Amino acid sequence: MGEATDSSAEGAAWFVVIANGTQAMASVVAGLDGVREALIPLVLAGRADLSPDSLAGMLAGLEDPALWAPHGTGDGRPYWHLWVPLEAGSVSIQRLTVAPPQLAAEAAQREAAILRRSLLEVHEALQALSRDLKTQRLTF
Repeated sequence: MGEATDSSAEGAAWFVVIANGTQAMASVVAGLDGVREALIPLVLAGRADLSPDSLAGMLAGLEDPALWAPHGTGDGRPYWHLWVPLEAGSVSIQRLTVAPPQLAAEAAQREAAILRRSLLEVHEALQALSRDLKTQRLTF
């Protein structure tokens, strides 16, 4: 696998986002977009300035594995860990190596529901075709 493929796969992984300080919060999110969504309220609340090493600056380059590199290589795959100091606290982001069990089960249930709906549509189409064939006399 190439680095770009590794990065995109890891960028879709699950992450733990922890903000320490006056507006403390913690959440488990899916993908780098989920990380960004979890952190945007902190930026909008004025907890970070716009310098390149601030939270707002970090959000702009979140997909760049080089941004994460100074914080360790962990399991050797991109987006292992990131830490950003804030004026009154800090933000820590950790990529999980596997999906959380509950979240993985919920995702499997959603996928199964989609599959059931698709199979129901196929089943209904086959039944309609069967009815049509029964009403027609085919001669060979």
